Amino acid sequence: MKHFPESALSHVILMWKKCFPMRKNSLSPSNPPSFFGTIGNICQKCGTTSSDTKALAVFEYFQQHPEISELCVTDKNQKVCGLLTKSYVDNCFGGMYGFSLYSRFTVAELLNKDYLEVDYRLPIEMVARLALIRPKHMLYDAIIVSDAGTYIGIVTVKDLLEASVSIQVERALNTNPLTHLPGNMQIEHQISQKLFSKDMFSILYLDLDNFKSYNDAYGFENGDLMIKAMAKCMEAACRNQEFIGHIGGDDFVIISDSYNLEEVFNRVVESFHLSLENLYSEEDYQNGYIPFP
Repeated sequence: MKHFPESALSHVILMWKKCFPMRKNSLSPSNPPSFFGTIGNICQKCGTTSSDTKALAVFEYFQQHPEISELCVTDKNQKVCGLLTKSYVDNCFGGMYGFSLYSRFTVAELLNKDYLEVDYRLPIEMVARLALIRPKHMLYDAIIVSDAGTYIGIVTVKDLLEASVSIQVERALNTNPLTHLPGNMQIEHQISQKLFSKDMFSILYLDLDNFKSYNDAYGFENGDLMIKAMAKCMEAACRNQEFIGHIGGDDFVIISDSYNLEEVFNRVVESFHLSLENLYSEEDYQNGYIPFP
């Protein structure tokens, strides 16, 4: 497989490895906690061809089936060897000498090895990122989905775009509209994944003391500003891929792969205390309380 800009591809893979641990000697995730589904959920098992097939037969197949835009090339064990796109084959057979030249070729001789192959367990969002950093001439090629190199199916760019749009809609529906943090469905999913994996993790539950009194005195608009300030403090305090969720109101959670959340908690408290001066009147802030009649 090939041939993306190394810096861009390395950055995406590094992000993935930090978020989701890999099994030893594998490029696939051991247990990817994807709330929005994996690429295997949307791939389609399409026809394949072998390396010893005549290139002319593939060209004629594409001509007879205009709705098909690519064929995956596999060996006798269904291991992925490469990808042939209709546009690539048409380009080879076009021109003054193309037909007479390539008619004698086998698929192995014609094979285009510039393709993107991904493990079926990768999240759809991650595959979309990988697809977008491909070279320009590959941007609209289908993505091959495999399991340890064994062909499972393909995902077209159209299917990937539709899935990405659905993810954005789903994310919006499951995101708190005030803080834009993940809501209860994603929080429950994260906790379920942690319990299922049996890996070490911890949960920090946070709420604001006397928030109702502040809301009563300063109004809902200022109450919203305090909630947003709290969310920003949490985001600034989390530096190791911790999950931040907004249960609702003034209730939040932080989920970490470590048992040590004390440092995170202290950073949240310190940052939030520094932001309080802008959320109170000067008199109330100096007094340290809100007077009520």
